[in-house]
Amino acid sequence: DHFVQICKEEDFMQLAPHELISVISPDSLNVEKEELVFEAVMRWVRTDKENRVKSLGEIFDCIRFRLMPEKYFKEHVEKDDIIKSNSDLQKKVKIIKDAFAGKLPDSSKGTEKSTKGEVNGDVGDEDLLPGYLNDLPRHGMFVKDLILLVNDTAAVAYDPLENECYLAALAEQIPRNHSSIVTKQNQV
Repeated sequence: DHFVQICKEEDFMQLAPHELISVISPDSLNVEKEELVFEAVMRWVRTDKENRVKSLGEIFDCIRFRLMPEKYFKEHVEKDDIIKSNSDLQKKVKIIKDAFAGKLPDSSKGTEKSTKGEVNGDVGDEDLLPGYLNDLPRHGMFVKDLILLVNDTAAVAYDPLENECYLAALAEQIPRNHSSIVTKQNQV
């Protein structure tokens, strides 16, 4: 419930990799910003860098990078020395950067791998994306008030408080037979 306080404790720094994964992976993790999860993980790695850097690839999959502001991702994740020195993590960083630009990996690439995990021939969309592309908000995250701009090429979300724009959907994802409506305080 108090992730921010817990991650500063010495006991947190002594967690085994599988224990850290069980702490940071659930949707129920009560954290306001995903940046806090990333920073806690990197502090944990730096506590015993030689041994823990080997586990970082698996732990990296539990961090929801698409919930971070793109500016933070560029300034802190991309420029981190540990991440820059690991070629596997660099591949993941490239995929995340593409996701920020609106290009998610082809689901056809993942279907061959995911057929083993099928249940009754049904594979959900969430099974096709790696964990580090998860954009499902965690328990303690609050929804922002955004202004949506929709046209025939894309939908863009504008955050007036941060003066940031986010690509919400590309044209092929926007149904052409729908209209958009905006009301004050979303009272429809």
